[in-house]
Amino acid sequence: MRVHVHVRGLASNALTLGALVLSSWVGINGAVFDQNTLGDVCLSNNLAREFWCHYLPQYSVLWRPFFVVEPLTWKNVLFIIYAVMVFTYLAYPLVRELLQQLADRAGALLASTTRPSLRDVL
Repeated sequence: MRVHVHVRGLASNALTLGALVLSSWVGINGAVFDQNTLGDVCLSNNLAREFWCHYLPQYSVLWRPFFVVEPLTWKNVLFIIYAVMVFTYLAYPLVRELLQQLADRAGALLASTTRPSLRDVL
């Protein structure tokens, strides 16, 4: 699994973290929210507004929970907690490595941009 490989670059780690975040959101969204609030929009009037669900973000399955509030059941809350725990388990080593790489890059950048003092020159 790519998340537990320790030798890779900063961009690779950032892309892997982005893919993990998006995958986690898609999993939570699909299991908890599904397409519950989209049936009235996408299927109404003999599919007259189906294109809304394909091309407008507010009717997209992945963005719908930000526009329409749905009540959560206790099963949904338990699933969200479980998914966040799995995400944290997988993301922690990656985030730790990413932060270390950023700190190393920032340190190298600061070291290369510091000007020598007059005492060092003379």
